[in-house]
Amino acid sequence: MIKRLLILVFLLALFAFKAGFSQSSSPILSEPPNLDQIVPVSNETFGWQDLTGILSYTIQFAQDPNFITLTNAGYTVTTNSFTTTSGMLSPMTTYYWHVRANYADSVGPFSPAWSFTTAGTPSQEVGALEGNVNALVANSELSATQGNILNNRLGQAQHQFDLNHPVNGDLHLALFDVRVFVLVVSGQLSYTDGTNLINFSDAIIGLTGLRKPVALNSLVGKTFALNQNYPNPFNPTTNIEYSIPDKGFVTLKVYDITGKEVSTLVNKDQDAGSYIVTWNAAALSSGVYFYKLVSGTYTETRKMVLNK
Repeated sequence: MIKRLLILVFLLALFAFKAGFSQSSSPILSEPPNLDQIVPVSNETFGWQDLTGILSYTIQFAQDPNFITLTNAGYTVTTNSFTTTSGMLSPMTTYYWHVRANYADSVGPFSPAWSFTTAGTPSQEVGALEGNVNALVANSELSATQGNILNNRLGQAQHQFDLNHPVNGDLHLALFDVRVFVLVVSGQLSYTDGTNLINFSDAIIGLTGLRKPVALNSLVGKTFALNQNYPNPFNPTTNIEYSIPDKGFVTLKVYDITGKEVSTLVNKDQDAGSYIVTWNAAALSSGVYFYKLVSGTYTETRKMVLNK
């Protein structure tokens, strides 16, 4: 009898120990990854490892690691995930989050905090990218010419977003990525700075339609295109960007207002892709000029203004 009583007491103590141990555990966070640069401002799912014996979980968000500035006292869920809704978080803000388990008669400790940064609108994010590019130019880490080229691409992306054409905006951001990659490979931009710029614009692509962007070469150079030169008006140099979908012979020439050819910028075979040519008109007088792209059966002409 005494032996059975001792066994019963031991089992009860063991059960209490296990119960106490399980209730002293905190959930292990899993998504989004800690220090994730950018997540959507809403409809983002936060997940953690499930625990046994719980009634619910409490998740908290704050703008400081000590959880003094809480967005809410806490959100309670009965599953091991939580999805944010519109208006819950502010754009372009760094947040910290943690989770605790709630039991029938007690609550467990909060997990170690993880952090993330919310995305802004496409306009806000493009503006942030432009600020990064300008900072690189100001610090002499990127030439002014290349900075103008990158910011022109961002400006075209912004224009498409303003027109509510997110896919076209995505395309211009993909071209921005390609240009940054070229600068990194050519040694005109450090690997770290280039990676940061590409990660930033990839995040915008994800937020505006292509959640996981397809390969850049599937977006670039699939159609003929002759873009407006930039800057325009200019003095004395300007950049002309164009794309061709297939390998072929390409000519790009400049004509004055009378139709007289004043410069040949390209006259050779080129592979499919996107190209940028810089034209220096220092020897010419102010006025209206035209540049014409010809490749196979494709022909397109645009106007530009030299203003000295």
